[in-house]
Amino acid sequence: RHLKTDSQLLEILQLARAASEAAGEVLRQDYVSGSEVRADYGKDIKLAADTHAEAIILAALRKESPFPILSEEAGADETVAEGG
Repeated sequence: RHLKTDSQLLEILQLARAASEAAGEVLRQDYVSGSEVRADYGKDIKLAADTHAEAIILAALRKESPFPILSEEAGADETVAEGG
């Protein structure tokens, strides 16, 4: 799973950037319109916008990235749980 060339690294960086920009747009829209609070555990508040934005990023990474994923809201995917 190691990147072997600079072009492979560039592809992964472009993927990450596109996914984060799409998720950022969701967060901006939800900020303006207000986002549903899904859970409130003191200082840890989970908004619908958080899980929506993360889902956009995860979908892009799962489709294009060769790497296992560990995320804040969804946790580890099966490749992380299996040791990678």
